[in-house]
Amino acid sequence: YCRATTRKGLECGKILHSEEGLINHIECKHLSFAPDLVQVTCSECSTQVPACYLCHHVTTVHTNPGQWECLVKNCGARESHLTGLKDHVLTDHHTLGLEWCSECSQFVLQKEEHWKLQHEVELPFQPVYGVSAGQVCGWEGCTFMSTSSAHLADHVKKKHKKVCKNVEDCR
Repeated sequence: YCRATTRKGLECGKILHSEEGLINHIECKHLSFAPDLVQVTCSECSTQVPACYLCHHVTTVHTNPGQWECLVKNCGARESHLTGLKDHVLTDHHTLGLEWCSECSQFVLQKEEHWKLQHEVELPFQPVYGVSAGQVCGWEGCTFMSTSSAHLADHVKKKHKKVCKNVEDCR
């Protein structure tokens, strides 16, 4: 999910299915609205950061320095060493199938795709994202992903005109 900050000062939270989708989303929704303001200066350290990531920069660099935060939504785990974070994710979130990229020291969804998008091409920004365990809509041709059973049922009712009495009905 996208962890960029919106113009209203809230975390975006949009769920995307791929790193390529995330990059396109960030470029279209968070960086294109004000091209002259894409980079802003942090008032605490004078570092230039994309405006949509200023809050993330302040939190990770100034508020919680030396803390590595788990990228899984609502987990909340923080580790003082990167190896501790890696162990935590590989143990507690192994079902998500995340892979470690040693080049940029972060977990990724698909290492091969990540390598092409991040290391073979030079992006003007480093995407900041989280991972959310979601439920995919089972209707043929639909790419919607929900964050809860109720969210999925609401989607199916509105988009596919079918009432779900339980999760299996929504698939």
